[in-house]
Amino acid sequence: MNRTIMKILLLFVLLSCADSANSQDTYQKIMNGLGKNYVLHGSNSATNEKLRKFEKDSIEYATAISSFYKSDPSIISYLISSFDECEGLSGLIVPFSPVRSSFINPCELMDCKAGVLILIDNYLLSETRKGFDCPDYLIVRSGENLFNSFKNFYEINKGLEKVELKERYKADFADRIKIEVDKK
Repeated sequence: MNRTIMKILLLFVLLSCADSANSQDTYQKIMNGLGKNYVLHGSNSATNEKLRKFEKDSIEYATAISSFYKSDPSIISYLISSFDECEGLSGLIVPFSPVRSSFINPCELMDCKAGVLILIDNYLLSETRKGFDCPDYLIVRSGENLFNSFKNFYEINKGLEKVELKERYKADFADRIKIEVDKK
């Protein structure tokens, strides 16, 4: 009897690990696709080869955006853990455009932790689900303290279903940050 129970437990652990690895691969594929956001500026290439690459990257980017917003809330854990020590992430949100060098979007200058928060904020609050907005309240308040505040919020609420997590985030985190920024 004990061997049967041990085999069932072992099978459960192995399946859980495989599911977790699949999620990690899926999330990495989404992040790679989001990295193709240069397609938002269009193609100025005249060669067929570059146009085919641009078309392929456009499809990959659109698929990544769709997959990002359809993901279950565990993508938040992935974002926090994967980008906790990163160098930069703003390129996933606002692609650099060499054409408009006279205007610098504040999102192009943010650090990685702010980029993670903006991705998460869009995941939890976006209604359009067609790209990413760079909300002023996160640009003004970005930094280590805000990132740690969000991590604490998420630790408390990470077991919630997606809809409830969205509601709690808006009420308990995003709206509070907006009020703090408006007071300044």
